[in-house]
Formats: sequence, structure tokens, C-alpha cells
Amino acid sequence: MQTPEKSILISPTGSRSVTETVNGSHKFVIQGYSLAKGMGIGKHIASDNFTVGGYQWAIYFYPDGKNPEDNSTYVSVFIALASEGTDVRALFELTLTDQSGKGNHKVHSHFDRSLESGPYSLKYRGSMWHMSCPGWGSNPFYRDVCPATWQLKPDGALVPLTQNFTLFICVVFRGYKRFYRRAMLDTSDFLKDDCLKINCTVGVVVSATATDFSRLHSIQVPDSDIGAHFGMLLENQESSDVIFDVAGEKFHAHKLVLAARSPVFQAEFFDGMEEDKHEIVVKDLEPKVFKAMLHFIYRDTLIEDEELVASSSCCAPSVFDTLAAKLLAAADKYGLARLRLTCESYLCKDISVNSVAKTLALANLHHALELKDVCLKFAAENLAGMFLSFWLEFSISVLNNS
Repeated sequence: MQTPEKSILISPTGSRSVTETVNGSHKFVIQGYSLAKGMGIGKHIASDNFTVGGYQWAIYFYPDGKNPEDNSTYVSVFIALASEGTDVRALFELTLTDQSGKGNHKVHSHFDRSLESGPYSLKYRGSMWHMSCPGWGSNPFYRDVCPATWQLKPDGALVPLTQNFTLFICVVFRGYKRFYRRAMLDTSDFLKDDCLKINCTVGVVVSATATDFSRLHSIQVPDSDIGAHFGMLLENQESSDVIFDVAGEKFHAHKLVLAARSPVFQAEFFDGMEEDKHEIVVKDLEPKVFKAMLHFIYRDTLIEDEELVASSSCCAPSVFDTLAAKLLAAADKYGLARLRLTCESYLCKDISVNSVAKTLALANLHHALELKDVCLKFAAENLAGMFLSFWLEFSISVLNNS
């Protein structure tokens, strides 16, 4: 009698697909909003590119609006894909920050509501998503279809790349048509000290199987907080061993920290044969400049941007009188290469035909080679404008003295 064959049991298999968003945010500060108005419909101010989900993104702000038919009634805000990508699917959120402290931010978000057709797809570099205040037509959602393959240029213009294909959608504008009414914005709590703050959050949709679980759920290591700890050491004056007297104002610090950051302090405290000093008088720096320098030495960051902006406002008679310029001089004096380069980068953003000559002189005086190079290139590219500016300044001077 034959024994029945045993059934071969095969373990069931399984897999799991996980679809979620990789989120990231970018804060875009628009300083000098009133000066940006009037730049023209369709012209924009761009944020720096920022990375979310492995793709580059950018925010475009149009002070006079994007579309001629609105006649500059609204400002426009766009989120654009700034890197090459294929079928990038994402969710977006734009927040206009209430700067009164009341917390009444203007938030437009896709994260907290369901979308009938799912997340938005952006297929090509230059693809945009934008939104604006409700109320355009009977349907708040709007779509523009381009009749050819188009590309977004740095100046905001859309130019055709192909002429032989029609009804080929590559740039799709979805969302609300207008962002905020300009007349209301000018008197709102969103505008403070001629400054607007827009926060953008992008959520890039990613899908993975269980084998990719570690990639989706990796443990994020926060940014270094060593600067914050050293900053507390400076603020608390704990174990300080040197005092600086700057125009009568006293600053407590630590010799080891200063020496580690500055070769000048290193030589002064540890390499010389002079008597160990516990109080040093500084005669050629203002207290606010010395304080800002100590802030950078301990924290490796500049002081709050508002202070730098205030010091370099239109009320300042010369670039030499700005806090950034004075910090550049301090960085040069104490051999703080990173602070010097940081100040160069900051001053570089404000170069114009009216300021380039003085900025070049400042760069040459304090060995700011990167800033000097930018000034020379700017001067070479803007000779006509510089000549006109010089001629107008000379003519006004002659009239005033006649």
C-alpha cells in the first residue's frame, strides 16, 4: 500500500508599497517691496533655489502680477521646478506671514485637503504651480495649456522650444488665479518695514516597496547646534577670562575661543611675551560692530538680518557706513576669513551703478578679493550706466555750487 505523498507547502509571499511625501520648506524674504512695485507686469523677483525630495525648486514673486488682464491689481506667486525631472508629483503650501504677531497668516495648502486627481505633476524644468486669491470666474481652479513645448527663462519669459507639435502640455498652471490684492496688501499686517515674508512648503511624492523601507524612514540628524551652545557661553559670560572695553562698553569673552577662530587673537594671547592682560581697550571699532563680530566668532552666523538691512538702508550716506562694511573691516583686522567672505557675499547683493565705485574701494581696502572681482565685472558690464550716474552726480554738484 502506497503512502500518500505529502503536500508541499509553499509559504505565502507578500510585499508592501508605501507612498508618502518628502517635505521641505523655504522662507523667502522680500525686502524693499515698495521699490519692487512698478517693475512691470510679468517681471518677477526670484528666491534662491532650494532642494526638496532631490529636486530643485524656486519661488517667483511678481509685484505687478503675472497676467496683463489683471492690470496690476494682484501680486502673483509661483512655485517652479528648477531642475530636470520626469513626472515629479508634489503637494504645495504657500504662507504669507502675519508680521504683527497675531498669527493670522494667509495659508494656501494642499496638504490638509483631498485632491480629486491627486498631487500635481510637473514634468519639465520650468513647470510651475501657482495660486492666488479665490474669485476668478466661476471656477476657482484654472488650467493653461501651452500649444507647444515651452521653457521658463531666468527672466520669467516662456519661450517655445518646438514649433511642430500642438496640444502638447508641458507647463500647467493650477490653483487659484491671483495671490493677494495689492491695495489690501499695502495696508495689511503682512507688510512690515517694507518687507514681506513668504514660506513655501513642498511635499514631493515618493513610492517604495518594503525593501526600500529604510530609505523612506531614515533617522534624520538635525543640523549642528554647536554654535548655539557657544553662543550661550558668550551670553552667560561663564568662565570668561578677558574683557574688551569698546568705547566704554564692556564685552566678556574667552581667550581660547577667540584664539581658535582668529590668528590675531592667537598671537596676542598665547604667542607673545607680553604680560597676560585681562582687559583690553579697543579703539578703532564701534560697540555694535565688535558685538556683531563676537556673535559671528561664537555662533558662526551673522546677526539678525533686520539689523544688517537697517544699517544698509537708503538713509546710509555711503556703503562704508553700513554694518556689513564695518564688519568687513573688523574681519580683515582680526584675520577672520569666513566672516570676511560672508560680508563680501552680503555686500555683493547691493552693488549698483551708484555704489560700485565705493564698493570696489572698500573691497580693495580690506583685501576682499571676491567682492573686488565682482565689482570689476559689474563695472565692465555697466559702463554706460556708470557714466550716466557719474555725469548726473557731477551736474547736480555743479548746480548746487553755482
